[in-house]
Amino acid sequence: MIHPSRIVHFFTHSIWHFEPAGLPWARRLALATLRRLVMVGDAYLDRDISRMAGSLTYNSILSAVPILAIVFAMGRGLGYGAVVEEKIRANLTMSQEFADMLFGFIDSYLANTKNGIFVGVGLLMLIYTLVMLTRNVEQSFNSIWQINASRGVYRQLVDCLSVFVLLPMLIIVSSGFSIFMVAVADHLPNFIGLSQTLQLILQISPYVVGGLAFTVLYIYMPGTRVRFSAAVGPGFLAGALFQVVQFFYIHSQIWMSSYNAIYGSFAALPLFMLWLMVSWNICLIGAALCWANQCVGDHASSESVRDVSRRYRDFLAVLVAAHVCRRHERGMVASTVEGLAVEYRVPAVLMGNIMNELVAAHVVVQTVDERGKPTGFVPAESASRLTIGSLLERLASSGAERFHHRSAEMTEAWKNFCNFVEKRRPAPADDVPLSQFTGE
Repeated sequence: MIHPSRIVHFFTHSIWHFEPAGLPWARRLALATLRRLVMVGDAYLDRDISRMAGSLTYNSILSAVPILAIVFAMGRGLGYGAVVEEKIRANLTMSQEFADMLFGFIDSYLANTKNGIFVGVGLLMLIYTLVMLTRNVEQSFNSIWQINASRGVYRQLVDCLSVFVLLPMLIIVSSGFSIFMVAVADHLPNFIGLSQTLQLILQISPYVVGGLAFTVLYIYMPGTRVRFSAAVGPGFLAGALFQVVQFFYIHSQIWMSSYNAIYGSFAALPLFMLWLMVSWNICLIGAALCWANQCVGDHASSESVRDVSRRYRDFLAVLVAAHVCRRHERGMVASTVEGLAVEYRVPAVLMGNIMNELVAAHVVVQTVDERGKPTGFVPAESASRLTIGSLLERLASSGAERFHHRSAEMTEAWKNFCNFVEKRRPAPADDVPLSQFTGE
């Protein structure tokens, strides 16, 4: 019998030391799948994806009424208000009283935004809830991808308004298209097979639309460049799982008659929150799988990153900071994490950690393009003011150092340590400007 410790050691260490090139294709596929699953599991636990899903569930509930108000306003303006209402009521089959209450909230929201001061206040609350939802989704994706870059406030506002204006249009157009296709299918003769074909298209269209929506989300939302090949598989998998969960959510409501008897019209709310929680978990796990697809090649190398000494990390930090300064002085294109990793032949994970340390120490800053996507790194200040000594000092002092629970003995020891470190700093005459340090 295999000891559990050997199983744990296999999934934490041994699985990354196999060379897939010499294996049969079936074993290569199994090894690649296992590696991705291990990465997703590590991401789910280490980055606390369940907590992110809970936070996004709360934001979604807070944004539900404003978002539905936009959908209804645009639907009624285009003459599809009844279609939108019918679809929402179809998803709330457990309690039509809850649906009536929800539509009452929406009607009140739309009515209040037309009167007096509620025009400004309602619009501000609408924008605030949508921006916060979009921002939290972006931060969750960036946490999964382990990047600190974030879009500016203006770009977040523009992106948010674009998404939540196009989303109602997509819902309305897709609903109208579905109704049109059903009508056409019912009137086509069966002997030519077109009616069955259209029915099949209608059945698989939610999975296709959901897969495309998740794929676009996985490519667009993170603050880094995501390859289509890495996002399309997780996107369609998440879209299919979302449809399955929605099916169980709709049909499980008929089993909750006793629950409905206790909570009345509010019985749909806990089940709705559970559906949102599961849906956000699916979305974020799909994002983790997308990250695993794109970074699985570097993850095996990242196992050795944990053993890198502090001195070698400082050496790499000085090396790449000097590289960034020289390229900036020469007017060259800013270096990226991927480019620096290739340049100095180190894992991209390690290089990303070092660049995050340099950004936190205010040595370099990350630039973004007009779409808010990161483009590269440039010095945070004039390169002539940066030296090796000042860089190491900034890295050493980056972060918090004051804690009120320190004892008097610990405070005295801290002062002695700082004095010891200060004496070891190079004199100004011996310090080396960062731009003159080279490993090339």
